[in-house]
This record gives sequence, C-alpha cells and structure tokens, in this order.
Amino acid sequence: MIKKRKKKKTFTQLPRRRRKTLRFFMKRDIDKAAPALGGLFFTNDYLYGKNGLVDCYFLSKDNKTFYNVTLETTRLAYKDKVRHIAHDNSEKLVPIDHDAVWDSLCNRKPKNGVDPYGPHPAFGNLRRYDWIDAESRVIADTRTVQVFEEVTLHYDYRCGIGLHATLNVAYLTVDVINTFIRRFLANGEKPYRIDTPISYSADELEWNYDESVAALVDPLENPPVNQ
Repeated sequence: MIKKRKKKKTFTQLPRRRRKTLRFFMKRDIDKAAPALGGLFFTNDYLYGKNGLVDCYFLSKDNKTFYNVTLETTRLAYKDKVRHIAHDNSEKLVPIDHDAVWDSLCNRKPKNGVDPYGPHPAFGNLRRYDWIDAESRVIADTRTVQVFEEVTLHYDYRCGIGLHATLNVAYLTVDVINTFIRRFLANGEKPYRIDTPISYSADELEWNYDESVAALVDPLENPPVNQ
C-alpha cells in the first residue's frame, strides 16, 4: 500500500509555540550579525554596495512572527521585464529547438547541426543572447514597460511569512534595508503599492554586471560594503 505524504504545514499553520521557537532562533541570528548589519535583519547574501536583489529575514512586532524577505530595486525589476520581453521576441524570430538545447547542455553536438544559441541571420548574425542584450536596450528606451514600488505578503511559506518588496532606490545597502524595515514596521506591517509608474532609459540602467549576484557568506566574516 502506497502511503500518502503528509502535506507540509505553512508557517502560519504551525502551533503558536513552534512559531515562537522559530522566531527565537531567527532573533539569535539577527543579534549575532548586528555588528555588521545593524540589528534589524539577517542575510547570508554578500552586500557589496551595489546589490539589486537581496534575500533576508527580519522580525515582526508580533512575538510569534518573522518575515522571509526578497528585496529588489525598481531598476532591476525593470531590467528583468525588458529582458523577458526581448527573450520572447527572440523566440518569435527563431523558435528555440529544445532538443538542441538539451544536446548543448549535455555537451553533445545538436542532431540538427544548429547551435540554438549561435549566430543567426534573423539576429543580424549575432548570437541569440547578444541579440537579446541589444533588443533589451531598444525596449528600455521606449519606456513602454512600467514597474512600481510595492510590497506584497505571502502566507504559503514554511519558514516565516513571505515578503516581496520592490523598492525605488539605487542599491540595496545596509542603511537602505534598515530604513525599509523601520518604515514597514512603523506603518503597521501592511502591503502597499505606490501607483506612480517607473520607467528607465537604457542609459539609466547598468548592463555590465549582475546586480542580483549573491554569494552565501557570514556577514561578520565578510563585512558589507555600505555605499
């Protein structure tokens, strides 16, 4: 007889005592990292002064709750949107042969002899991802894509309450993160959206490095760069 796996409980479905215990362990991590991060949050992401994406945790005012957080800048959100559109446009021009992609991943020569990411006449003889980079800049300059500063809460997480925030800031530094946490707690820990659309030109975005790069580190052994 095949046994059914028990469905894992979300954080909010856990007994009160268990939630308080998990919050206690999170507070311990936050307190330990306080000399580097300021005492309001904990992260294993390396904060190098120009992060566009950070995963972290911070405590609710409620003594049984903490937040499992993903922060991103509006600039990174905008760049992700325009790149997604550019990628879709590339597939409309030249559909991706997924069998050839699998062959490429397995270091095999594609059966059809065509590199799915190689130069193509439809891309002006550029490689697919070089064309996507160029197309992304064109789309960005149209300013038809819009993003918003907003915070959403998600109650289906198993470790804390999920919080996704897109912030209209240049970079996610220690000071910026702490300022956001203080404001969120002071405003009643509620989701919000600022209905002023935000767009960027290609020149206002940074294309030469990955803003979402994150190395798992100990914040005390790898102190953040707070620019």
